[in-house]
Amino acid sequence: MLRLLFDVRMFKILFGTNYRDINSKPKVIRADILRAMNLTSDDWFIDAEIMIKAHQQKINVVEIPIHFIENEYRASFVKFSAIWEFVKNLIKFRSKTS
Repeated sequence: MLRLLFDVRMFKILFGTNYRDINSKPKVIRADILRAMNLTSDDWFIDAEIMIKAHQQKINVVEIPIHFIENEYRASFVKFSAIWEFVKNLIKFRSKTS
């Protein structure tokens, strides 16, 4: 939950978006729109790049809320190093697009 709040705030500060969950799946995108985005990420940052470029290109994004059931039998696989890498990628991407 903390990571989600962090993502939303970082995106709002850096890119002016109001998306609720940048890394959520699935993303359903027409092939012509996907090609027009000219995506460059080749790692898990691709979700963020899609949302950034959708915002920049004024592509209509519909977010459908889902009910998330936390797995109480194991901890999250997301480590602090992954969050730090995400932040570095956001800042790097922001510097490329400004």
